[in-house]
Amino acid sequence: GIAPNCKFIPVQVADENNYMTTTSILDGVLYAIYQGADVVNVSLGANFAGLDALNESDQQRLINNHFKEEERLWMEVARIAATHRTTLVFAAGNNNVLAGIDALHRPSDVIVVSAIEKEYSDFNKAAFSNYGWHSTISAPGESIYSTVGRKDYTYMDGTSMAAPIITGTVALMKSLNNSLTTRNIIYEIKN
Repeated sequence: GIAPNCKFIPVQVADENNYMTTTSILDGVLYAIYQGADVVNVSLGANFAGLDALNESDQQRLINNHFKEEERLWMEVARIAATHRTTLVFAAGNNNVLAGIDALHRPSDVIVVSAIEKEYSDFNKAAFSNYGWHSTISAPGESIYSTVGRKDYTYMDGTSMAAPIITGTVALMKSLNNSLTTRNIIYEIKN
């Protein structure tokens, strides 16, 4: 992987039917924070299929006016993570809409990862990837070879493939300097 000598804590947030709630996601993220995780990868989020039919101004109005309670909740989770020196890395989502419509992307002290296409010599956004100023950074997100279940491997697309690349980068950074804050990390990654 990206950071082979770093420890890994798998946290199950979905039930046997692959169903998850905001509470189960919060429980999983807080569990990882309180177990001392330096970085937490969250490769999940709400599905906003069809909202790409809205123009960006209408999408921005959704960000400005909707899901405000959930936004406050995730702001508090980001604050808790910061007090424990944990960096939260979120997949931006795969609906080709503005990142930030999903309230978990709104705190400024988290890293939100969009995806770039496989032919990334020009660093073009992957067609499916959420994007915009709530997205912190992009990473490869097409044809990423990964695990399926316990025994199989396949090539997959998605910001859930891009976010672990950045999570591994953050783990490597923190293995060299564990006093780095998320803001320090964002500054260094962007530079």
